[in-house]
Amino acid sequence: MELDDLIQGWIAATAVAERERRVAAIVGAATVVAVRAARMNGISDEDAEDVAQHTCAKLVQHLSNGGRFTTSASAFVWRVAENRARDLHRSRKRTSEGNARLLAEVEVEQASAADPRARWADAERQRFVVGIVRDALLVAPENYRTVIQRHYIDGEPIEDLAETYYRRKVDAGEVDVTDPRAVGIARKKARDLVDQHLKRGRDWLQKRIAEAREGEGN
Repeated sequence: MELDDLIQGWIAATAVAERERRVAAIVGAATVVAVRAARMNGISDEDAEDVAQHTCAKLVQHLSNGGRFTTSASAFVWRVAENRARDLHRSRKRTSEGNARLLAEVEVEQASAADPRARWADAERQRFVVGIVRDALLVAPENYRTVIQRHYIDGEPIEDLAETYYRRKVDAGEVDVTDPRAVGIARKKARDLVDQHLKRGRDWLQKRIAEAREGEGN
């Protein structure tokens, strides 16, 4: 049965049990549409499951709120799935760019652009290091992990991080916001603390990379 027909049956149903049964069928049909949309947008099978779950949740929420469809439920599902796929692509791109920024900070070796074998070795080395960094960040001290993730991976400017640190102090009542001098001092301390956490975080990661290389013989 088509998705739109299933939804019409759900709308017509009055018993709670009957509606719940029909929701399961709706989710099944919507999943097929969402996965197809995800794959058409270059999403892997694994990520297509994420797209489908997100899309089905949006669909059920839309129905529960009494929402209707401008054209059809299938078009609604396809649009939501496409938007989710684009978000995933943007997220992957940001992560890739963030990894490159971070590697530029913690790595000093450069491959020869003229030697294909060197370029291949460099790519393998970078994959190795990215894996180390990913695993290391899972167990990194929270302050290091936060600034590295937000600055290098997410691309957040240092000034914005410093503002976050400063606002925490304000919210905690530790800054007299009526005193310009106190505000200036607090902002400088916040920036200094961000710089300190970034430096110590990079040093910490470099140490983890060195230890992993020793263990792998690289």
